[in-house]
Amino acid sequence: MRKWLIVVAVLLWGGSSPAQEKVVIGGSGALLNLMPQLVQGYQARYPSDSIEIVKYSMSTTGGIEGTKIGRFNIGLVSLKPADQEKGNLVYRVIARAPVVVAVNKSVTLSNLTEAEVCSLFSGKVKSWKELGGPEQKIQVLGRVRDDANMEAMRKQMACFASVNLPPDAVLLNRGNEVDQALSHRAGTVAVTDLESAMRGRESFKALSIDGVSPMAEPTASARYPYSREFGVVTAGEPQATVKRFLDFLGGPESQKVFAQSGVLVARTK
Repeated sequence: MRKWLIVVAVLLWGGSSPAQEKVVIGGSGALLNLMPQLVQGYQARYPSDSIEIVKYSMSTTGGIEGTKIGRFNIGLVSLKPADQEKGNLVYRVIARAPVVVAVNKSVTLSNLTEAEVCSLFSGKVKSWKELGGPEQKIQVLGRVRDDANMEAMRKQMACFASVNLPPDAVLLNRGNEVDQALSHRAGTVAVTDLESAMRGRESFKALSIDGVSPMAEPTASARYPYSREFGVVTAGEPQATVKRFLDFLGGPESQKVFAQSGVLVARTK
């Protein structure tokens, strides 16, 4: 049902269908904050190319469905499309970002062990005091679906693979809603990406895990083992302006923009 609601939202979006001379980008909110700066850099080099960003986050599902029906030339996605939803879409990784455990600034801790991370996200510990923090209730935040950060953590942290969020976890629809909750609700904790943590650093922070900080090297420290992909989908192999823009995203100018936000440009063969 939610998938069809997203399709309806894409169809009702007020922009026109992508014309041949215009590239329209939309979908997951994971890279939407960086897209204006990336597009600005691209259009400084190719001023005759027209690119439009749909700034409303529609999740990975929105990026996939919007590309399928022709609203988007480039769909932003946080998860690789499953075989059953892929159709003729071509998936391309454009960047990687460290996945972090982030807490509201009211939580005085700066480091957790892997075992502690799994304990708090499974609800086995109820107060930050049990982990050496303040006398404060732990409030776990999560996503209803399309949570690429949690999926990456399940694959890359052994004990997290079997974690089920506690019944009182607050589940939200989009990543920006998780970030807002982290900013405004004391005692909250969530799995997010370093780009989000760097943007929200005034109100929430990324923790070290087993003494290794994701902030030590914003371009993805070799010692910090948790990361996720940022990707795009196109209807078939990218051509013309779409291909030129995607190639630009892998170049040195874009790499500087990504690195400033703790994102590493994906290496292509």
